Amino acid sequence: MKVNMRKPSVIAGILMTGGAMLMTTAALARGPGGGEGPEFSALDANSDGVLTAAEFEAAKAGRLGDLDANSDGFITADEMLAQIQARQAEHVAERFEKMLERADADDDGRLSVDELAAMAEDRGPRLDDAGFPRGWDSDGDGVVSQEEFETAMEDHKGRHGGRRGHGGG
Repeated sequence: MKVNMRKPSVIAGILMTGGAMLMTTAALARGPGGGEGPEFSALDANSDGVLTAAEFEAAKAGRLGDLDANSDGFITADEMLAQIQARQAEHVAERFEKMLERADADDDGRLSVDELAAMAEDRGPRLDDAGFPRGWDSDGDGVVSQEEFETAMEDHKGRHGGRRGHGGG
């Protein structure tokens, strides 16, 4: 029996393209920073105040084109990684600008350890009297049981979607 070796790679290509399209639709819904959605005006190509399915499809196609950095018609892991890293870099730069606005007391464009500590202090105490993060020692006995710890971790995941490095405020 002759096996067609191209079939698995064709199937993989179809799955990757479908996955990229789904990711693009999800990314469009989340917006540029991965958080809030895109600006309506960016999707409403003819600025008539309504978004058509054709305009949405064109925006998705544009995002897919953005992923294909070398315009060869394929999206590679390297191209996707570069796109993710570029968005993360933008996000970090935006967050840092906000931190500068709040905490750069001497307006030098940098944050000193003292300025960061002052910003943290302004956000309120994050530790309880025993030195644990607030909420860990739920019964106030000065120690954290395994049950208290696991509950605190579940609560944290629930508030932050299980994401690491969320940087929540």
